[in-house]
Amino acid sequence: MSISLGTLRSYQDEARVLADDLAIVTRDLTDKELTRFGRSFERQFIRALPVKQMVDIHLRHIKEALLGGMIAKEQMDAEVQGETPGSNKVGGPLAIRACYFGIGDDWEDLYGILNALYGASAWNTGVFQYWIHSQTALLAGDDPNPIRIGE
Repeated sequence: MSISLGTLRSYQDEARVLADDLAIVTRDLTDKELTRFGRSFERQFIRALPVKQMVDIHLRHIKEALLGGMIAKEQMDAEVQGETPGSNKVGGPLAIRACYFGIGDDWEDLYGILNALYGASAWNTGVFQYWIHSQTALLAGDDPNPIRIGE
């Protein structure tokens, strides 16, 4: 499956209407940026997922993702470049992993998510660690003395 440039342009038009309704200032993506956006979206949200239901959900919300890119371009005054942006460029679209919220290794890790939500370790922050004060143990976290920087 490939999202055509024409389709992305029409999605951008619809996203612009939504932005106007919400009084959000945006800047349109160029054809080059739209192409990058479409390819990045396909790689991360369509081809990477074997489950058709998840692909359908992502495709249903592609306009909102595109609107986010349009807002970011306006606010940061920078070019949108995809998953690995260069210096002073905007990255996107990027997948948000479940582990960023502390609820499992990834969205596919249903056991980890359920264990975090309902198990004995629900929202447990774990053991306190002295990362800065780790002396020579490389982040072992067992030395209560402050670390020294320099001589």
